[in-house]
Amino acid sequence: SSPRLFITETFENCVASSHDLTFECGPLLPKTASGGLQKTFDIETLEVWGVGGDEVVGQALGARHQQREITAANIRKARKVDKAAFLDDFQSGLIESKAFAHRGQMRGRADEDTGDDKYKVGDN
Repeated sequence: SSPRLFITETFENCVASSHDLTFECGPLLPKTASGGLQKTFDIETLEVWGVGGDEVVGQALGARHQQREITAANIRKARKVDKAAFLDDFQSGLIESKAFAHRGQMRGRADEDTGDDKYKVGDN
């Protein structure tokens, strides 16, 4: 069940339902001009009492800021590409590509230099 009264972070398009599981049913907002039930509203002014003092408010704002920083850091991290791992995936064939197919074609040739000592032909 959704809450009877929902106030958004921007105070726009807040929702007031006419029922919930706790209180007696009935509209919280006046009827519309056509006589229907109004469900959404915007808050122009809000007065808050008893939030716990400057210290509690400061801690709450600090915690909110910290959580937003963590979220932003995770988004930045997800956007970065590990270029070395990406190149390794191409070279190993994990990501199907013909970009490094020439290495396999050169293996076994006397004049080859793939940069891979394991397959070097020549003086031992």
